[in-house]
Amino acid sequence: MDEFRHIQSRSDILSTLEHLNEEEQMIQQDVDLFLKKENELQLLMTSLIKHMANISLIESDAERLANLINFTSVMADNVSYKIRSFDLVKNRVSECLKQVEDIIDLRSCTDGIQKSLADEDYEKAARHIYRFLSMDESMLRKTALDESLSGNNEMPDTCSLEQSFVKLHEAEQNLKSIVMIRFDEAVAHKDSAGVERFFKIFPLIKQHKQGLDQFSNYLRSQIIEEITNKKINAATKGSVTLAKLSNLFETIAQKIDVHYPLIETYYGPGNLFPVVVKLQKECDAQVKSIIEDYQNEKTFTSLVSNVSRALKNFSTNQNMNKLDPKVVDKHLNDIMYMINRNQTYLNFISNRLIGDIEAAKNNEKVDQRHDELPVRFGSQDIDSLIRDCTLSRMIHDLDSVYVLLEEYFLKESIQKAIQLDAIDIDHKDLDSTAITSSMLDDIFFIIKKCLKRAISCGSANVIMAMINHCSIVLETIFYEVINNRIKCGYPNASSTLDLANAYNALQAGRYLQSSNDVEQMKIMFICALNNLDTACEYLNKLNQTITVDVTNSGVLQKNQIDLFDSCLSNFSSLSSKFQMLIQSGMQQLFAVVFKTIVKSMIDSFISTSHELNDQDIITYEVSEGLRPFIQTFLMNINSTLAPFKKQLTEKNFDTLLTVISAEISNRLYKALFKCLFNKFGGFQLDREVRAIINFLTSISPTTITLREYFSKLKFIGVIFTLENINEINDYIHSEGNYNALRVNPNELHQLLRLYSELSTNDLRKIKL
Repeated sequence: MDEFRHIQSRSDILSTLEHLNEEEQMIQQDVDLFLKKENELQLLMTSLIKHMANISLIESDAERLANLINFTSVMADNVSYKIRSFDLVKNRVSECLKQVEDIIDLRSCTDGIQKSLADEDYEKAARHIYRFLSMDESMLRKTALDESLSGNNEMPDTCSLEQSFVKLHEAEQNLKSIVMIRFDEAVAHKDSAGVERFFKIFPLIKQHKQGLDQFSNYLRSQIIEEITNKKINAATKGSVTLAKLSNLFETIAQKIDVHYPLIETYYGPGNLFPVVVKLQKECDAQVKSIIEDYQNEKTFTSLVSNVSRALKNFSTNQNMNKLDPKVVDKHLNDIMYMINRNQTYLNFISNRLIGDIEAAKNNEKVDQRHDELPVRFGSQDIDSLIRDCTLSRMIHDLDSVYVLLEEYFLKESIQKAIQLDAIDIDHKDLDSTAITSSMLDDIFFIIKKCLKRAISCGSANVIMAMINHCSIVLETIFYEVINNRIKCGYPNASSTLDLANAYNALQAGRYLQSSNDVEQMKIMFICALNNLDTACEYLNKLNQTITVDVTNSGVLQKNQIDLFDSCLSNFSSLSSKFQMLIQSGMQQLFAVVFKTIVKSMIDSFISTSHELNDQDIITYEVSEGLRPFIQTFLMNINSTLAPFKKQLTEKNFDTLLTVISAEISNRLYKALFKCLFNKFGGFQLDREVRAIINFLTSISPTTITLREYFSKLKFIGVIFTLENINEINDYIHSEGNYNALRVNPNELHQLLRLYSELSTNDLRKIKL
């Protein structure tokens, strides 16, 4: 009862009573639920009682099954023990038989080795020695001692066994000496068959390292002989150098290809590395001699020196005797082929060694005679060999020289293309075609040539260096020239050419001959904008082409891909910079050509009354619903734009339309604040804004974003056609009306004050 002690008033009693009623209902529901399940529970109990009789049977069956499992387990343990015992006995018997077989073979080897040496059957003698060396002498001694103690007279005693050991060791040393001497004699007599014969014997007498060393020296001598006897007939020093390098690399590659099966068969996979190390030392010596001979030539030394000096003075534009880019181009081709041959050779060596190591890893069951080599080589050893060899260092030096010469060729060729720049077009065609100049195609042809040649080198460092140089040249030389021409501006047809612009035009480059300097400046300005736009397209295509070519060449390592992508991103950044300059040029063009037309229309718009009546609207229907000043504006803007649509590229014309649209919409929007409107004036505003939009989009349907510039005007135009404050509030807050978000609330409030259809009280009801 303690839980009811808190009841003090009638309300507490009623609350408690209500709570108890709820509990009673819940308990009653539970009771009803249990009663509903009574039949189901009775059925379950009946079924359970029926199965109770089977429980005793199940228990007895389970007990019998447990006994059977225990019995089976004991039997299995007994059988397993006996099998392990049999296996142990079998292994011991096998070991015993092997030892007996070794002792029997020891007699055979002792008797056969002498006869084989006497008959000069060194292969058979080597097999006897190999069999002897595979025996465990200590175990043989123990077996012989045990047999003699047990009274077995059929087995040799320890004395005769030791005599056999001595004879076989003497024969082993004798055979090693004979094989070394005969191998050297075969090399001296240039007997390739004899060389191969004794090379095969080395692993049988456990002389793997000596065999590989001797064979490597033999191959080395053959390489020296062949490249020395090879006659080179070439016209230039570069051709001679290239021919020597090609001959050297081909000779080494041929020796490896021809003799690798021999090494793999008799020495096992994974043993090509020590041979290649020896051959690479000779390769390094020969390459160093060949390339240094080329680099030390007076003509080449002078060329590199002059190019270095010219590049240092390039920015100062000093008058000096510059090298002809054609001369540099010839040397670049020679160096490119040298680097390519070097890289191809190193790739061949690397792939061969990797393949040999993989074959060794995959060869799970290797013949025992191949396990005697003390050292196994891995990918780290291959990387170290390639990285540290003299050939790699020589390639690195050639890369530096190549990039230096290519940079000079690139800059000088582009400068020459700019100096020879011209527009191959007649005055009568100026209004019928997009104007570009010759330097654009020339510059990108030169850039493409340089990058293609860099890719042909097969060096990732050269490729990335040249991509950076091309980006820098375009960003400095080409951009500076175009920027200067755009700075000259687009002259007003009614104005005369001032002295400053005339000087800038003269500095900007050589163009078509014209008697009218103003006309010439117009052509120069339009051409500069078109050159920039076309350059953006060329950069995009160049980016795609270089990516595909470099990927297909396979020169990039995994750790170089990000760096390569970073270099290519310079082209995208450069394209964005060109687009910004185009935008600036279009702003200049608008200020000179279109600003007056737009300003005239805006002035007329401000001075015209916008509080119209239905009769005014009917009057304007005769002129397609437009007021005269709007008609005049559209005709003027159309006639002014017409020649630019033909002279500018499609993208540039779209950019010009974007600039014009932005200026018209901004100026017209500001003009709204200086006018008063009624609903007929709002209707006319909306109609005229739509007419301007339709006109601009009809000129260039590809410009999708034009309508976005007029969104605020369209929004205000619609509001100025609504009759009461409720309609305005509904329209402002209607779902999906994103144009309302573009208008500043304060500006919207100011504009609504200019709408004569609203009273002061209505303005207070606006929900912004």
